[in-house]
Amino acid sequence: MTRADGTVEVQPAKPAKKATPQQRRRGPAVCAMCGGKITGKVWVSREQGPSRGKPVHEECEKKAAAFTTKRRAAKQQTTQQKQDGALSLKEENRRLLAAQDRIRELRRARSQPKAEPDGM
Repeated sequence: MTRADGTVEVQPAKPAKKATPQQRRRGPAVCAMCGGKITGKVWVSREQGPSRGKPVHEECEKKAAAFTTKRRAAKQQTTQQKQDGALSLKEENRRLLAAQDRIRELRRARSQPKAEPDGM
């Protein structure tokens, strides 16, 4: 360490910290999904998200898996509908604007004075 007057002070190395033993769980396991106490067999969650790898009830894990399966099926169905001809929002807007442009052109043509024939 360098002081304001320019002299250097050497500090001794800090002693190593002692390793702390791993924390032990106190009381029954608590479900990461519903917060209830787990009695009997403890399941470890395989779901993505905050409960992944934590203890859960068997019922909670099965409910979450069923919900995920439904969500994936719904997502696949919507992507299938898009592929079957449903337009994207961008494409829908492009077509609407094109139709509006056609209507404007027709109105302009109607409002223009008609040219008189030159054959006098």
